[in-house]
Amino acid sequence: MKKIFFFIFLLFNIANAQIGFVEYYNPVYKFLERMSSRHLIDDYNSFVIPKTRTEIAGHLSSLIPKRNNLNEIDNEIFSDLLVEFQYDITGSTKYLESKITDFQFSNLISDREKYLYSYTDTNDVSIFMNLEGSIENIFYKNNELGKSYNSFLGVMGGSIRASFLNKIGFYIRATNGIVKGDKEAARFKDQLNRNYKFNEFQTDQATYFDETEGYLLADFDYVKFSIGRNRNILGYGIEKSILSNSAPMMDQLGLQINYKFLSFTWMHAKILGPQNAYSDSTFGTIRTITDKYFVTHRLAFDLGRHLSFGFGENIIYADRSVDFSYLNPFNFYKTVEHENKDRDNSQIFFDAVNNSIKGLKLYTEIIIDDIDFSKLGTGWYGNQALINLAAYSTQLNDIIPIDFKMQYLRIDPYFYSHRLAKNNFTNDDVPLGSSIEPNSESFIFEINYRPYYRLDLSLNFRYTNHGANELNEEGTILVNHGGDILFGHRSFDSINAGLLEGVKEVKRVFSFEGVYEPINNYFVRLNVKYINNDLQNNIRVNDLFTSVYLFVKI
Repeated sequence: MKKIFFFIFLLFNIANAQIGFVEYYNPVYKFLERMSSRHLIDDYNSFVIPKTRTEIAGHLSSLIPKRNNLNEIDNEIFSDLLVEFQYDITGSTKYLESKITDFQFSNLISDREKYLYSYTDTNDVSIFMNLEGSIENIFYKNNELGKSYNSFLGVMGGSIRASFLNKIGFYIRATNGIVKGDKEAARFKDQLNRNYKFNEFQTDQATYFDETEGYLLADFDYVKFSIGRNRNILGYGIEKSILSNSAPMMDQLGLQINYKFLSFTWMHAKILGPQNAYSDSTFGTIRTITDKYFVTHRLAFDLGRHLSFGFGENIIYADRSVDFSYLNPFNFYKTVEHENKDRDNSQIFFDAVNNSIKGLKLYTEIIIDDIDFSKLGTGWYGNQALINLAAYSTQLNDIIPIDFKMQYLRIDPYFYSHRLAKNNFTNDDVPLGSSIEPNSESFIFEINYRPYYRLDLSLNFRYTNHGANELNEEGTILVNHGGDILFGHRSFDSINAGLLEGVKEVKRVFSFEGVYEPINNYFVRLNVKYINNDLQNNIRVNDLFTSVYLFVKI
């Protein structure tokens, strides 16, 4: 009965949310996408993540009068989300707990939203602090070598988010971790595979790593400005084609404009280009890294369930200071690149979503890296494009809490790459978008099942065909077929490059993930992944990876 009165209270007491972004991994995004596909919320688009707490609170609020249309599992998930975002929806802290001001041991196992410290007042000031920690065991088995590797990870950290005058907010998060055991196993985590602190040591002894993020956000309802370091995801489908969650975090400037059916997004980010290192007898190792920047902007229109679409551009430029041409969010970057003497790497993209059928969303993206219409159909290497087709079905949700995802990706030879290595679409040699190499096509299938409102099970299978470059025994390229993001077309390479030409390689990946939240803010995750690769020179790779992860936030 208490919950019923609480929901009625929510319905008639919508307040201003705290100013800030909701982390990209928060389960609320999966929930809102499901509700959108079921025609229960309007104006939700998953192309750009993260979204602000104001946006999330608005979508959750609009769902309150329609909650009778939710199945039993989604109703319970919705109840948890209303507790988590209670302050953002109502301005109330009734169902929040602060460990410093009202600590009791029983609170550690309560289902209220937990904070190490929280403060709110009538002057529109709010501060929330969290302490977090995780432990993880990673096991990796290489069947070809007959070897197994094991590592143990421990991470501690904390975060603080604050909001002032319902317009300005900031967020800071920092963590420190330690790895004991085999580095080969720990490197299966993207976070560690690209972490400088972790990889600078050559020994297999205990190794430390750290990570930080933070930003300042000014939210003026329809217009939002941000500056800071955080993770953005851009694109549709399981495998994102513009910015994925496996790309390294970036320092960036951001602008968002949202008004009814129109939205505009712009981001200018600092990333890392090619690096060199040499030894000096006096100063030791000296590293030089090319300055490099990623810029994107997108104009989108939401015309209702039948059609939402957007147009945008991506730019990579390097080896110079910040270019004011790209600091202007409203320039046409392809033309600007030409006027800047064609020194950069540009893409133009189009995306669209259809949700005419309740429970079924259809997505498409077409990204053009370069095109010469006079050479269409000739096999010319310069006509480079990516085609992304995806579908998301929740049509069985009223019978059983299950949904299905399907995706097809076609990536032309030399896509993402560039004749100048500094201009490829990577950050520190890690792809910004899809992890699938150029000159590939991939089929991805995923099933998500929720047998309990705090238990999420996911089964994923992906099959990828890849036209690889021909290599010698030392790994040097003999024939370039445009199959490596780090090697663009060279002056002596063939001017023709057909899809999947080259050495055929096949990759099959089976993965299972189960996430259980026994107590609010306490998560247990099991991940199992089997990778089967048929590579050139009759090389076969069979890897088994498992991870058990426990995360606690108070």
